[in-house]
Amino acid sequence: MTFGEKLQMLRKQKGMSQEQLAVQVEVSRQSISKWELGESSPDIDRILILSRYFGVSTDYLLDDTWEEKEEEKEAVAPASSSYEPSLHFVKRLIKTKGYLAGYIIAGYAALAFLLTRFAHYAFRTMLQPPEGFGIALSDLPAAMKMPLVFVNVLSVVTAAIALAGLVGALYLKGRRADNE
Repeated sequence: MTFGEKLQMLRKQKGMSQEQLAVQVEVSRQSISKWELGESSPDIDRILILSRYFGVSTDYLLDDTWEEKEEEKEAVAPASSSYEPSLHFVKRLIKTKGYLAGYIIAGYAALAFLLTRFAHYAFRTMLQPPEGFGIALSDLPAAMKMPLVFVNVLSVVTAAIALAGLVGALYLKGRRADNE
């Protein structure tokens, strides 16, 4: 097995694209492609980085006739662990559909904001003394105004969450468009 074949196998076992590996090794995606196709070879520093990243020896990477030892077979096959494929799936899902979560959060927060404004109106109506009673809402004790204060605080919090959800959705959608 050639260096390029081994590199491609190790990369695929980790569920990585050439671009993701290129970021880890600090080279271009084209360099990874050339290495895998055997058109060029990495310098010694990159070989060391690759061997550490994949948990294999440099001998294994460079020697086409290398007989794998038992411990290196285990190190070469990390994809058998159950959490890596699901982790890769979650990362991909967030990259492709994460903006939808932002819209959902913004929608629920906007609904909560409307409910808090309705509650504010209801409390204000209940606390309003009848006309001709001789007392105004501003004259009520602070303890009686507490529901209004609480609902106002909730309104501010839900508005902030709605705004954060919308900003997050637009940010993730922009990143998605940049990656495509």
